[in-house]
Amino acid sequence: TRSEVTGSFGTAPAQGAGGAYDDFRNRYRGEFKLDPNDFSFTSHSYDAAFLVMLAAAHASRDGGALTGPRLNEGMVALSSRSGPSYRVGPTTWRDASAALAGGMSINVEGASGGLDFDLDAGAPASPYEIWQVTDGGTFTTVRLVNP
Repeated sequence: TRSEVTGSFGTAPAQGAGGAYDDFRNRYRGEFKLDPNDFSFTSHSYDAAFLVMLAAAHASRDGGALTGPRLNEGMVALSSRSGPSYRVGPTTWRDASAALAGGMSINVEGASGGLDFDLDAGAPASPYEIWQVTDGGTFTTVRLVNP
């Protein structure tokens, strides 16, 4: 069937689209001995976990409970165009969470790309890749598309 799919195109969430990706990839390979490029949504899942933790830091800033509405406020506080910018990761966690706990809004960039939320869509717009199956049966990224 390889000959039947050679030349076929498809799409997937983009890997390596964010400024924090190189650090994420190096640490992932060191920890798991696997390349996150071989999987879909790996960097997106990493970013999602950090976004929830950062939103929780904002939501609990005054000793408040972690409720849905307060976490929602925290997510909104992660898309400031005028606040300080942070790349998600363990080296920025302390400063980013402290800024949020102090009531500031910040801007974050993740391993999967920019994490500015589209409030109408309820999520950030995420880059995707167009891939093609080559003669050897491997997937090759043809280009990245930023929506």
